[in-house]
Amino acid sequence: MKQLFKKPSYYLISSAMDGNEKAIEKLLAFYDPYISKCCLRSLYDEYGNVYIVVDMELKGRIREALMLSRLVDTFFSRTSWTMLLYAGNHSISVA
Repeated sequence: MKQLFKKPSYYLISSAMDGNEKAIEKLLAFYDPYISKCCLRSLYDEYGNVYIVVDMELKGRIREALMLSRLVDTFFSRTSWTMLLYAGNHSISVA
């Protein structure tokens, strides 16, 4: 039997890319289990017992990087279009 996985909708991803804070939080909540799995670390106590825990600092950094990359991508895509429109209207070459 084929296993079906839920995926975030196009509308949710589009809204998050447009800067909708609720959509960003929903998207981060959707990927939270995957991010947590990526942040697992082994800790050892004084008796040599192994504990697998989620590194919350790393998880926070990954969430922050995802949000910042979205902001940077949005900024540069809009800035690039603005530069191209400006260059087109003023006969300036953009390298």
